[in-house]
Amino acid sequence: MKKVWKAAVPVLLLALLVSFARAEELDQQSGNGDLSSRVEGYSFTLTASPIQYGMHLADSVLSAEGSTITLNGETVAAQSLGSFSWQDMEQVPYAGVQQCYAVFTPHEDLGVSFDAVPVSVQVNKARPEITALPVATSLVYGQSLHQSTLQGGAAHNPHNNALDSVQGVFEWELRDMVPSVGLQEVTVVFTPIINAADLYETVYFSLQVNVEKMPTYLKEYPVPARALLYGESLEKMPLSGGYAEDEWGQEVPGTYAFTDAAYVPGAGTHTAEVVFTPLDYAHRKEVRFSVQLTVEKTALEVSCEPVELVYGQMLADAAIRGSAQDALGNAVPGSFAWQDGTLMPSVAQSGHYDAAFIPDDQANYTACDTQVQVNVHKAQLYLSWGENGKYAGEADKTMQYSVPGLPEGESLVGQTRRDAGESVGTYVIYADDLSLPAHLEENFLLIKENGVFTISAYQTDARATVSGDVGENGWYAGGAVLQAPAGYQVSLARDGAYAAALALPESAQGADYYLKVTDGAHAGAVAGPVHASYQLDMTPPDIEISWQEGNEFTLSGHDALSGVDRIYGIFAGPARYYEGAADVSYAYAARETGNYTYVIHDLAGHTATVTLDFEDTDEDGLVDVYELRSGTSPDLADTDGDGVGDFDSRRIRNLLGYDRLHVSSAALLGTLLDAGKEAPALSAESRGLLLKDELSAPRQYVYTGGGLMRKNAAGMYGLTGDVLWFESADGTYSALHLEGVSGRVALSCHAPGGLIALCGYENQALQEIRVADLNTGAVMLVQESAGARRFDLSPDGQYLAYAKDGRITLIDLETGLGEEIEAACGNVFCFDEDGRLVTEENVLVRDGGAWKQSDADSELPVRALAQPMRGESVLLIGTDEEMYLVRAAGSGKNAQGDVELMLCGACAPYEASDGTSALDAALALPLGNKVTALPAEAE
Repeated sequence: MKKVWKAAVPVLLLALLVSFARAEELDQQSGNGDLSSRVEGYSFTLTASPIQYGMHLADSVLSAEGSTITLNGETVAAQSLGSFSWQDMEQVPYAGVQQCYAVFTPHEDLGVSFDAVPVSVQVNKARPEITALPVATSLVYGQSLHQSTLQGGAAHNPHNNALDSVQGVFEWELRDMVPSVGLQEVTVVFTPIINAADLYETVYFSLQVNVEKMPTYLKEYPVPARALLYGESLEKMPLSGGYAEDEWGQEVPGTYAFTDAAYVPGAGTHTAEVVFTPLDYAHRKEVRFSVQLTVEKTALEVSCEPVELVYGQMLADAAIRGSAQDALGNAVPGSFAWQDGTLMPSVAQSGHYDAAFIPDDQANYTACDTQVQVNVHKAQLYLSWGENGKYAGEADKTMQYSVPGLPEGESLVGQTRRDAGESVGTYVIYADDLSLPAHLEENFLLIKENGVFTISAYQTDARATVSGDVGENGWYAGGAVLQAPAGYQVSLARDGAYAAALALPESAQGADYYLKVTDGAHAGAVAGPVHASYQLDMTPPDIEISWQEGNEFTLSGHDALSGVDRIYGIFAGPARYYEGAADVSYAYAARETGNYTYVIHDLAGHTATVTLDFEDTDEDGLVDVYELRSGTSPDLADTDGDGVGDFDSRRIRNLLGYDRLHVSSAALLGTLLDAGKEAPALSAESRGLLLKDELSAPRQYVYTGGGLMRKNAAGMYGLTGDVLWFESADGTYSALHLEGVSGRVALSCHAPGGLIALCGYENQALQEIRVADLNTGAVMLVQESAGARRFDLSPDGQYLAYAKDGRITLIDLETGLGEEIEAACGNVFCFDEDGRLVTEENVLVRDGGAWKQSDADSELPVRALAQPMRGESVLLIGTDEEMYLVRAAGSGKNAQGDVELMLCGACAPYEASDGTSALDAALALPLGNKVTALPAEAE
């Protein structure tokens, strides 16, 4: 324990006493010593700064103002000769005014010792430091602070940890205060007690006390008032009952609610949490508890569309379309099903039938029954005609027809009838009198159209033997009009070669006649006279054409189609050597198997037709064989909607001496002119241009005699002079001037995409070839192609090939690069439909970027290798009332260099300037004139 001084002596008195006593002592010392400095006396006056209890004396600052020492007769400040300090620096004095001692220590020995000086020190009470807060027990709202006990807590001297803790008590400042709910900041008083009361002050500080809400007691629990429907949330569920009170038994008003009110429970039994909230929620606790509730499946409202059935269908054949929604208006996905899908109602049984709606979510929705309106319609039965006809002279046979879908054992009621007539031709079979039995009419509807009855000419097999050459008056192959010996007409192809159906004049009966043809073994025949011939041993009545009244005719005695495996190109050649002459002028495509159509057409518009079946082998939606004729054909699709069956003439090559013919409908090579309309004048200068504004029919096309009319995806096109005319998609015509084209114009093949290859020529020498694109109007000049003997475009439009000096050059139209074929090919060639290059000696295919000889034979007939400007071309346009014959003569033997347009039956006899052949003369004669056939020796 430190020594604590207590003194009450005034500081001034002590200082004076010290001063006088030491003066006397110093006088005594000065007489006894021999010091250089003599202390004659001193006076010390000291004060101290106040401190708090717990501090050391060292914390009190001494002040020696006014303290002096007299030395050698001079009085100086004591601080200049030394310093004052507490005698016990670690002393801790009690509170109050305490007397403590300080000492003077000189800087150097003055030869005198100084006594300790008593100093009064003011020691104040210390403010205790609360080193541990007390803990207040919680209150319930309504209790005052004195009901909360303060537990624990401690206080210490803030200056001296060595002292014991401060004894005292913690109390609420406002002990009767009633705080609000929650953590409240309240003032606490720490009061020192016993001895500590003299040493420490009272301390005030804040402390948190927790005030809880008043408890609520549920005496009765509420229950759900009803069951929920699936789709309703918990907030839709009303609760009934329930009673709450406080701790004194008084009722506590409040509300009940589900804690997750938006939750939509599924069907079934559920436990849900409910909370009771007192109205005085700020001061009273809520109560949470659970209730049991039931969720029922939701009934549905269903609506269905009427169902349409055709008699013969079961209910299960028709899908029910409709919708379902729950009572809340929500759409419910699901499916419909018939109660008995095997029912097959009749037309009279149209009405409501039972069905059910099965929701996808059957856990929460109930399947429901409904009724659907079912309308039953009559089943349509189509009358289909078979092949009805006969050979001329035979009796009519029973008409063949069928009704697919007609119930087994049933048949139509009524008889068939046809137009009267026994001449070769077609007649209408009327279906008016055919009907369904009465008991079937309730549920069936018969759809019927008239049929066709065909009377054909009787034909027999041709017998042919091979004989030698017939000389220079040979025929030219290639699909051009074949130039037959006087009195003969070529009509079809047999076994890859041309055979004949001869129209013999009466004067020729009994004589042997010769017909030149070309087969695959004699390809060289295309460049000149044929090197092989077939002798036809025919004598009447093997072949006979009988003309009836009105220029109708029958053909008998020769089966022109028997054994024919393949038909190529077009067969056209006037046979005007008898009264009412016929002209075969229709095109057919090739087929290795199947049957064909054979049509004879005369210049007056009469036809004799044998109609057989065709197939669609390339699956392009069009049959393989097409007939160019005015009228419609049931076998042809009408894709352009003009009421006339379309045809695809890509398989028809070298028509009338040209490589391709393109027509948009079954109309024969052009438009139909109005009856009685005067034919436009054509001259060598105009090249036979027939403009659109000169025509009045709905389908109006450009016809050019010099280049012949053609069609591609962009419309019709043709040539007149050095101008290329073509029709655009909007029906307007445009002209593309071809510079450098003179003389006659040779028009080669037309490839997909509107490409045309053409060139001018004089004296059979071709000028430079041009490739025109009708879509863009671009024209490409093929360099170094002048003098070529033949040119052709590949089917895909990528290559142009031309023959010159016995070599063939191919131009890639995409890159413009040229390639000369190494193999000897000659001047005669063409592309087949597979893109192979067929020459006189080889069939070449594209292999690895180069053209190489193929091992496979091409299907292209040798006749397709004819040069484009050889032979004569005959074109018919017109109607049954008026028929125009256009003859575009080439540069072959006996050919003229003019283009003629004649109105058959109204034109004057043809008079050529010179070199007129029997064929020319025949073409010039109007109908009704008879021509005497020249003898066979004329060859």
